[in-house]
Amino acid sequence: MNKLPQVTLAFWVMKIAATTLGETGGDLLAQTMHVGYLASSVILVGLFLVSLLAQLRAKELHPALYWTVILSTSTAGTTMSDFMNRTLGLGYANGALLLITALVTVFVIWKRSGRPFNVQTVNGLGGELLYWTAILISNTLGTSLGDFLADDSGLGFSGSALLISGLMALIVAAMKLPGISRTLLFWAAFVLTRPLGASAGDFISKPTSKGGLGYGTIGASAVLMAVLIGFIAYPYVRQFRTSGAARTGLRTDRRQWVMLVCRVPADRAHHDRALRRELRAAGAIALSQDVWMLPGVPTVEPLLAHLRQHPAAADGGLIVTVAAGRDDGSTALLEQLYQGARTDEWAAFRADCEAYLAEFDHPELAGRPPETALDTYEQSLFRLRLWYQHLRDRDDALPTPDAMRAEVQLKRCADRLDRYTQQASGTASPTSTGAPTPTPVGMATS
Repeated sequence: MNKLPQVTLAFWVMKIAATTLGETGGDLLAQTMHVGYLASSVILVGLFLVSLLAQLRAKELHPALYWTVILSTSTAGTTMSDFMNRTLGLGYANGALLLITALVTVFVIWKRSGRPFNVQTVNGLGGELLYWTAILISNTLGTSLGDFLADDSGLGFSGSALLISGLMALIVAAMKLPGISRTLLFWAAFVLTRPLGASAGDFISKPTSKGGLGYGTIGASAVLMAVLIGFIAYPYVRQFRTSGAARTGLRTDRRQWVMLVCRVPADRAHHDRALRRELRAAGAIALSQDVWMLPGVPTVEPLLAHLRQHPAAADGGLIVTVAAGRDDGSTALLEQLYQGARTDEWAAFRADCEAYLAEFDHPELAGRPPETALDTYEQSLFRLRLWYQHLRDRDDALPTPDAMRAEVQLKRCADRLDRYTQQASGTASPTSTGAPTPTPVGMATS
């Protein structure tokens, strides 16, 4: 049971809109309406608790409910931060330091609880409570960081927004690198989007004399609310448009899958074989010789575009449609088949990592390792990293715990190569040994 949305570009657009609205909405209640920081904090934390209780009681994802909780954490975070930093007099820097400590504490508790530290596999009451506690603290932290950068650092509203945007760009770039936890990158981006939203909210609502656009808290809140409602309404509109599928027994509240039917004529058998190889390499599961399934997520769209141009797809050789399990048993079986295929691929990857590590224990490499072998080991590690990234990109469709074990194994390989490099550069010479250059580690295919 997954009650959280897919982390896509739309997710981050809505997150920034919600956090910006939280900044302007919190200021609207506390300052424009003169309710005060303490009373506003009590009201908005109460709204957060009510919406969170509804989210915890829900049995499936409801976008409107989920984003109501996110919005309530943003508004509550704004007033809580202002109460700590202004009413209690902690100041932005001390308040941010206190909140960073609290957030790290939540992460440590989460990690030691034995629950998967993964925002795509948050299950159970305990996991959800840790998830929403981290979100509330990170949004409160974001307000303190945003105010500190905008007011105390001298960067101003636009300068702080540019700085945080640059940091966000670095996070996006880091997602392409192997060996970096996607979960930590998610939380880093989640925390940074809060000060980005806070700075953007200040920039939109503050008067021009303070470097803002001068729309005020009411105007800015109205515009941002319209944007957020539009994004929230889209899934419901899409579901309404596809209601015909529901009338045929296809439930749209279950995960959708892309079903590919191969009907290549016998006289083009070589194209048929090439198409099946590509499907297998892409991680598709074969329900029969001619029927293949992939998760219906945005990450498979480039593959589908490529397959439509395949020679085997000409003249109706490939039919692409959308399907879902008609009952719970069929849905669970599809998930099980896909996860089983991914587990086998990760097992093959870890086996190649073990083979790579075993090369360093070769008796002929004891003592002074040959420099001539270094390039070979670096090329093998590069191939392992490419393979890992390929599997990890696919794993994002339906995350599995095997990715974390593979990440640890890949790091062991990199660390072992680092030690080998240091040893070779410090003691070996090209003519110091007659040891042969080892054969590159082979890459298993899935």
